[in-house]
Amino acid sequence: MENFHPDHLADLRKSGLSDKTILAAGIATVVPGNIHKRLGFDPPTLRSMYEIPYGNGFSRYRCFYANGENHPKYLQKRDSGNHLYVPPLAAGILADATTPLYITEGEKKALKACQEGLPCVGLAGLWNWSNKGGELIPDFENVVLTDRRVLIVPDNDYRKPDKNGYKKNLEQAVSRLAHALVEKGAKVLIVELPDGSEKGLDDYLCSHTLDEFDQLQQIDTSAPKTATNSKNPKTTISERLIELTLAEAELFHGADSKAYATIKKNGYPETYPLRSRGFRA
Repeated sequence: MENFHPDHLADLRKSGLSDKTILAAGIATVVPGNIHKRLGFDPPTLRSMYEIPYGNGFSRYRCFYANGENHPKYLQKRDSGNHLYVPPLAAGILADATTPLYITEGEKKALKACQEGLPCVGLAGLWNWSNKGGELIPDFENVVLTDRRVLIVPDNDYRKPDKNGYKKNLEQAVSRLAHALVEKGAKVLIVELPDGSEKGLDDYLCSHTLDEFDQLQQIDTSAPKTATNSKNPKTTISERLIELTLAEAELFHGADSKAYATIKKNGYPETYPLRSRGFRA
């Protein structure tokens, strides 16, 4: 590991990744003189970066900036599209529909899950499962989805507003991904990580056992009124959102920044605020 920049190795180990996992994934520090060649451009104040290869000629790069400046953490070549990250330990089970598949946001989280025994693939972001047409990206064609149990594990803040109080719309991203997977024949559940500082799947697995993970609440998108492993079977707004999305509801934000859903009743479209009595009825 002597060829790694110390900051890069510390970042990877923060996610609980072993040296064996890091090396097997082909992750490596990029020599500063090769940064422009890898990205095709020179980001301002970029100090160093490491490469996360996807194995298909595509890579993403974790970036570190001078003076800790706040710029995008991850970069890739322009116009290189969205891709599915498949860790080496998950590659062999993609065609086996009898093996449950986990989907999470981020390469390091997917690697940590695989390292701990959870076959997992990663998305660069919760909206990155789709290209402009709203369909699953082509990489999903390598995954047998029919009759497969698929568990989506978003960060624990995906339903919360951003730091400015605005809704991030990530709940919609998760529910639409679930819809797209169900259309391909998958049996989809959404795993709800608990609130707290352990934001992502890697954070959670660094301090919890797989048995504890298996006991977390799971929202079954094929039966949204029932929360598996939950002591409270009452339908939540989150579950109702998924139910309506799967029923082709149109979700959007108004000029007042509030979330709305348009659904058809008796053949006519009706629009409700998501938190209104009419929406819940």
